[in-house]
Amino acid sequence: MKNFSELNIKPIDELKKFNVPSTSVRNLVNCEIIVKDFVGNVKTEHGPDRYIVLFNYSGYDQKFFTNSTKMKNVLDQCSAEDFPFKTTIKVIIFTGGSTYEFS
Repeated sequence: MKNFSELNIKPIDELKKFNVPSTSVRNLVNCEIIVKDFVGNVKTEHGPDRYIVLFNYSGYDQKFFTNSTKMKNVLDQCSAEDFPFKTTIKVIIFTGGSTYEFS
């Protein structure tokens, strides 16, 4: 009888996993980062339809979660060839809250 490991079958994992430290997008305001990849429509403890963004800052890969409509809209418009790209995170403050965007 064969062992499962001998079958050379890999599970299909449709969701990308970024095995890197997580940080708050708040920590990145006015910082230039390199956006490398993202995963959209992720359900987290903070709600559905969050995006996970893989980025590099100061030579280290990290990730942040966002529900910023502006960021999600930009990421949805990017094709695979657009990555990686440099950007600076900006915070937009308005009555009743704030949001983040790439600039």
